Amino acid sequence: MPLSGAVSVAHPKAVLIQNSIDVSWQAYGAKGTAKIWLATANNMTAGETDTYQLVGEVPVAKQHLLIDVKDKPSGFYKIIVEGPYNAINRWAINEEKN
Repeated sequence: MPLSGAVSVAHPKAVLIQNSIDVSWQAYGAKGTAKIWLATANNMTAGETDTYQLVGEVPVAKQHLLIDVKDKPSGFYKIIVEGPYNAINRWAINEEKN
């Protein structure tokens, strides 16, 4: 979250529910689109760049997106919610895969 300037999304949550991730956030303003990005590897630990895939676009005011990950098995998921003015991130840990 930025320390100054406009904010469109905040307080991200990501909850694994069987083969889906329930992603939610708090919207500040009703205008604009939220892009939801997903990465299934933590390449940053090896000094490399993470590869994110766009998995959905919804109105910011919807404050929610359910992501199907049954074809993306992983021990954890990195999620970015990109609003018009800022982006926020959250990890979802899959305890069964760790």
